[in-house]
Amino acid sequence: MQAQAFPFVAFLSVVWLVCVCALLSACKAVLQWGLQARSEEENSFQALSFLSLILVTAMAVLWVTPYQASNLGISDSVEYAVAAERMLNQGTYSLQIEGHNLPPRYAPWFSALFIVPSMILTSPNLGNSIWPILVFAMLGVSIAFCVGRRLSGNWGGILSAFAVLLDPGYRYFSKFPMTDVPSAVLVLLILTLCLVVTTRKEKSDWSFLTLGVLCALVASLRITSVLVVVPVLWAAVFAVEKKGMLKRLLLALSPVLFFFAVQAVYQLAIFGSPLRSGYEFWVPWPYDFFSKVFSLNYLATNLATLSLHTPTVLFVVLFLAGWPVLREKQGAARLDREAFFRFFRLVGYFAVPLVALYLLYFYSTSRFYLPMSVALYALIGSFIGAFLGPIEKHRVPALVCLLVIAAGAAGWRSSAPIDPPARRIAADIMARTTANDALIVTGLDPVYLEPLVLRGTTRTVLPISRRIEYASKVVAWAPLYYREPYPQDLTTLPREYLLEAGGRDVVSSVALDGDDVVGTALASGRPVYIETSALEPGELKQFTDRFTMLEMGKGLFQVTGTWGNS
Repeated sequence: MQAQAFPFVAFLSVVWLVCVCALLSACKAVLQWGLQARSEEENSFQALSFLSLILVTAMAVLWVTPYQASNLGISDSVEYAVAAERMLNQGTYSLQIEGHNLPPRYAPWFSALFIVPSMILTSPNLGNSIWPILVFAMLGVSIAFCVGRRLSGNWGGILSAFAVLLDPGYRYFSKFPMTDVPSAVLVLLILTLCLVVTTRKEKSDWSFLTLGVLCALVASLRITSVLVVVPVLWAAVFAVEKKGMLKRLLLALSPVLFFFAVQAVYQLAIFGSPLRSGYEFWVPWPYDFFSKVFSLNYLATNLATLSLHTPTVLFVVLFLAGWPVLREKQGAARLDREAFFRFFRLVGYFAVPLVALYLLYFYSTSRFYLPMSVALYALIGSFIGAFLGPIEKHRVPALVCLLVIAAGAAGWRSSAPIDPPARRIAADIMARTTANDALIVTGLDPVYLEPLVLRGTTRTVLPISRRIEYASKVVAWAPLYYREPYPQDLTTLPREYLLEAGGRDVVSSVALDGDDVVGTALASGRPVYIETSALEPGELKQFTDRFTMLEMGKGLFQVTGTWGNS
């Protein structure tokens, strides 16, 4: 470890310890609250039995082996995992491309606070980046069960847990080392802890310090999740007695303000301005223009995403249909209506500004709404569970049903075919088969291949075309000077336009450029290979129309010459 890196490592270690303490404290409070008996007819052992069987099912559904996880099929997951691995093995938070170290798009907090500890406890391999995601995914199911159970009994807990578990986005992103699931679970934890703090008899102002640390932690994962501080502040001001309000506000806000100060220092040191982030560096267009990033022009597309790919409409329909029943005391006897509406209010204070922000955002995807979706599923499960009050006393059949589901899920997982991690398999073949000084033409990105294929050798990677991640990127070390008129299409901005504005290619050449990099390497006697698993048919045809090849392994060929000169 370099001496100058020691203060940064020491700082991160202290931050990690503080965050772990806050997490453990919050989880303890929420789980104790969620599992305690609601009445004389209930006991905590029954609730724990239900939760245990649900977690067995969740493990079967969410489980992915480290080798499968090392496939890293989403570019964000590549950056998070590779940057963490390089922090441990190389002592630097960077991505190496063509021998140059570049700052990742994202600040180091997720890699340093989540993935690095996981790699320390296991080994610094890319696949071990999945463990914290699995832990948080299981925690999210547990919290949903606690919320549902406390709001409407055991059936509410069961339905809330399964609603979260069966959400397609939750299941999908739980298999990648990315911030989506941890940030969603942290938001749910914060909202639930707010409910606990404001409803329990023994109130402690210091609980708001825990909430503040968790708000800062979730902001470090995804900056827009800092909006969860809104319900925290509401709880500090209105949901607790007036005495000590300023103390509670200070305790809740101090960690968040500290995070933004540290983030500003990091951005100043790396990107030259406290207001400039990795987004402006890696994606200067459109992030250099606020009016291109946020606009009413994106409203229709984002409304469609919100309506079709989140449980928002489902919740509204169920709520409106069930409202007449909720108003009747006998209609939903199992529902703790006061706690339900308080939690609904807390979710709303977070969800409304989040939705308002993303409805105007240029990039539309349901993953941005995952924290809101998870909270809504907890409400939906508890709402439906309230109407199962008549069968609430039949706990043994419910336990047997859960046992069958858990056993079935475990059996299915043990016998289900495993999707081969094609990217990782291709990287392993390249590492085993190619010469140490080889030039490798591929459709896989160079950041992913650096720790698996390139490190410790003189091999170099040549992306097949500008389509490949990072080969497509033009970075901006400083604000660019754009020529007017500005392009209108954000998705097909010409690379030449950014280069003319002052940007720089991340990858200097690709195989299908006019530069004859492959021909030059062959002429010099350097071994050249092409790995074809990630190539498009047109790209492969262009290459094979010129070069002759000899198969060396699955999808891997050695380039032997050009047609007419082989």
